Amino acid sequence: MKLVSIKIYIVMAIGLGVLGGCSSTPKIAEISIVTDQAITPEVLSTEKYLPFIQVNEETGKRLPYASKQNPYLKEKGQLDKNIVVQFIEARRAIKLKKFVQAEKILLSISEQNTQLSGPVVLLGDIAKLKQQTKAAIKYYAQAISVNSNNVNAYIKLAKMQRESGLFKHAQNTYAKALSKWSDFPEAHLNLSILYDVYLNQPEIAQKHMEAYQLLAKQKHAKVDSWLKDIRQRTNQANYIEQDAQQKEQVILARLAAEQAENSQDKKGDS
Repeated sequence: MKLVSIKIYIVMAIGLGVLGGCSSTPKIAEISIVTDQAITPEVLSTEKYLPFIQVNEETGKRLPYASKQNPYLKEKGQLDKNIVVQFIEARRAIKLKKFVQAEKILLSISEQNTQLSGPVVLLGDIAKLKQQTKAAIKYYAQAISVNSNNVNAYIKLAKMQRESGLFKHAQNTYAKALSKWSDFPEAHLNLSILYDVYLNQPEIAQKHMEAYQLLAKQKHAKVDSWLKDIRQRTNQANYIEQDAQQKEQVILARLAAEQAENSQDKKGDS
């Protein structure tokens, strides 16, 4: 299988999130993303990234779900003021559809600051706006190679792959995003749609949409109706609720047995 071997520079980010970060001593890791259209990758398992609610072992009550933080937002660092100014100019040029001007600025930033992923993502956005699908895919994959924690780049890449009919490529990319941030709401939602509409796997689609409902702070307006439709077809209960109920039953049964045993011991002592 032809893979794009990617050396990841895990670097520091700034408040302008999309820019990506900077670090004098980046840590290097590796990840592989399938971008060759001639290759059909195997569908990756994603159930291991599904969230579950925990239950207090002492009381049998459910604990609030504590979402893992976006790794891209956890990065911290400083960026040269001139780069920030150039980046803002590039975004303004894109808004005005001055793509040549924006590309010139972004390419200059990228060439001088190879550790920044944000400018590369914007180059992908420009290519998408110009309907240059292959170029957009190339730039989004490159952004991931620069900073594997830039989870937004995975979503953009997967959407372009899906729109190009590369459904299994897109599935792999969403799976990679979840491997970086398992509580990524948008990855769960988009993966759910991909599973249901394009890969004919409604059962796992339902689980990822239920995960999205648990994780998203601001939910997509159509999710409730989408989920209702999927459940009518699968006839499956909410996996999160079902799992939590089973945990509650086990713990409450244990607590009841312990209470009965303690009561019996007290009677024996009296």
